[in-house]
Amino acid sequence: MNVHNPKAFATPTWPALGTLPPNWDTMDFGALYALLNNPERLSREGRAATATFNAVLYALRNSGTAALTEQTARLQEFSDRQIEDLVRHLKKAGVDEQLLHTLVELLP
Repeated sequence: MNVHNPKAFATPTWPALGTLPPNWDTMDFGALYALLNNPERLSREGRAATATFNAVLYALRNSGTAALTEQTARLQEFSDRQIEDLVRHLKKAGVDEQLLHTLVELLP
């Protein structure tokens, strides 16, 4: 792989945000910059962790609208796609329509 060519990093496994790739100290500065600042990698920011998603899903599925106020801070971490997925999972579980309507309103 050519470390001097940022396009060489088109489909890597991105390092987690806040971490460096294992070979960072041998990489060319330009390649390291391109890797760490790639928009595809950074687009994952603003997405809640899977455990957070599952916790919110569990709370809303079991407690319905009553749990919504408790989950507001966590829901702010969700991407639009995660809100859509949450609504889809809750529909399958047969939760209250008011709760689904409220969640859909969170989408832009």
